[in-house]
Amino acid sequence: MRSNVKIAIVVAALMPATLTAELNHLPQPWRQEAVVLGADTTPSAERYLHELSFAHSQPAPSAIGNGIRGTGGSVGSRRLYLDFRFRQDYGFNEDRQGFLLDIQRSEDFDGTYERQLIGFRHQLTKATEVWLQGDVFADKSRSDVYLSGRHTFDDGAWLHASWILPDLYFNDKTSSDDAFVEPAQSYFLQWHRPAGQHQHSSTTASVTYSPPSTFDSRSEGLVVENETLRGALSHHHRLGHWGFRFALSGEHTRRHYSLDELADGIPTSRDQIK
Repeated sequence: MRSNVKIAIVVAALMPATLTAELNHLPQPWRQEAVVLGADTTPSAERYLHELSFAHSQPAPSAIGNGIRGTGGSVGSRRLYLDFRFRQDYGFNEDRQGFLLDIQRSEDFDGTYERQLIGFRHQLTKATEVWLQGDVFADKSRSDVYLSGRHTFDDGAWLHASWILPDLYFNDKTSSDDAFVEPAQSYFLQWHRPAGQHQHSSTTASVTYSPPSTFDSRSEGLVVENETLRGALSHHHRLGHWGFRFALSGEHTRRHYSLDELADGIPTSRDQIK
C-alpha cells in the first residue's frame, strides 16, 4: 500500500525562529500599551517553554489566506499561552467583493495583544484588489484603520501592501489628557511565491515598518518616541516525500522615554534576530 504521509524535517535550532517568523508575516503595527508601558512581563524560561511546548503543527493562514488555527496551554499555574487566528473572506457578487473577518490572539516581546479586524475588499481588475479594514472599539479613539492592496502576477506570486493608521482618531476623540505629538503609522509589505505544479518550493518575505512617532502620555507622566522595524523570511521546499523548511526573523525597536522627573530621558532599544 502506497503511503501518502509526508515527512517534514525542521532543524531544531530554527523552531523558535519559525514561530517568530510566522508572527512577523502578519502586520504588526504600533500598539499604544506596548509603546507606553513596554513589556508587561519579563522574558523568562516560561515564555520559551510555552512557545516550544505549544507550537503549532500546521502553518498559519497567510496575510490573505483563509483558515483557522489555534493553540494554547500553560507550563505553570499563573499564565496561559494563547496563539489563535481565524481569517475568512466572505465573497459575494461573483467574488468581485468580499466581507473580511480576521481575529487574532497572540503575544510578542511586549506582551499579549488582541485584534479583531473587519473590512471590505473590492476587485479593481482581474489581478488587483483593494481592501479597507479596521480594528474597531467602543472607544473610538482606539480604532485602527488598514488601507491595503494586493496584486497577483502571471506566475501566481502576489504582492500585498498595507498602510496602517493606529489610533487614527485618538487626539480628536480621547477623553484623557494623552495626545499624539507625531501621529503613529505603520507600513506592511509582503511578497509570496507559492509552490506550483512545476515549482516545488514556496517563499514568503514580509516587513512591517513603524516610522518615528511621539506620544505624550500625561497619565503616565512621560513622552515616548518609537521606531520599529520587523521582518521575516520563510522558505519551504518539497523533495519527494520529504519537506524542508527554513525561517528567519528579526526586529529592531528604538524607544526614548522622557519622564517628568528625569529631564535627560531614558533611551531604550531592542534588537532580535533568529
